[in-house]
Amino acid sequence: MTGNDEEECYALDHVQASVAALSDADLLRLKMSAKGYAWGAVAPDDLLQEALVRILSGKRRWPKRVPFKDFLNGVMKSIVSDENRDWISSNVSAIGGDQELESIAGTEGIPDQSEYVAAEQGLEQVEALFADDEEAGLILASRAEGDSREEICEALQMDERQYATALRRIRRKLAHSFPAGSQCNE
Repeated sequence: MTGNDEEECYALDHVQASVAALSDADLLRLKMSAKGYAWGAVAPDDLLQEALVRILSGKRRWPKRVPFKDFLNGVMKSIVSDENRDWISSNVSAIGGDQELESIAGTEGIPDQSEYVAAEQGLEQVEALFADDEEAGLILASRAEGDSREEICEALQMDERQYATALRRIRRKLAHSFPAGSQCNE
């Protein structure tokens, strides 16, 4: 376990019971989350599977202070972060290091660290805004992945009217929380 080894964690039998208790809807939400996290070298289904393997094997221990689905999402994020860090390291080394990479690619149009941080903060604010509206959060995640209205309706088992209603709710909440011209992180 990373961090504090003294932290109180659930026993493996409790973890196994929690995984077994995941409903089809829970698994669908987790798959949609995996789809949102998985870019680069990891496929979404493989990401969710690897997170479950690490949790069920005891390689990743579930702290009692963290809700199970949050923990599972955190494991997926960690896997993606590790995979992407490894890929970047190996490819930068193969090219000849950071300096040669910059000279080949230039830096124009490449976001710097502060832009990544600002984007991440903005995303966190939007996610927090819809934390109490799971349906809206799932629609936003699906749209961000490029899923069509039909795909979203099918995955979430909604009709066109329910989808349109959810989109209006999303637009209103965003407009109210981020008036025209304001930044998410202000």
